[in-house]
Amino acid sequence: MSGDSAGAAQACHELLADIAASHPDAEHDLRAAVDLSSIELDCARVVRRAGRPDEAAALIARSDGLWESWDRQLPNNPVVLRHRQHAAAGTQ
Repeated sequence: MSGDSAGAAQACHELLADIAASHPDAEHDLRAAVDLSSIELDCARVVRRAGRPDEAAALIARSDGLWESWDRQLPNNPVVLRHRQHAAAGTQ
């Protein structure tokens, strides 16, 4: 694989900032949670490749925390459980 991993990590940082500025309601909208978690986990892989493992771990933890919250709201929901497993594994 070739490319500009630092540039890709910066693009992820900018994307996540833009998403945050749009105030998604991922705590109360399951579709928003799925989308945000997917982006966070994809960005975690990118920043990890750019040599920023702490930032990647923070993104994974944030995604995992989101799914922990959803698991409290919707216990044993198959969608939530599946995404929680992916977030905990750091993959989607």
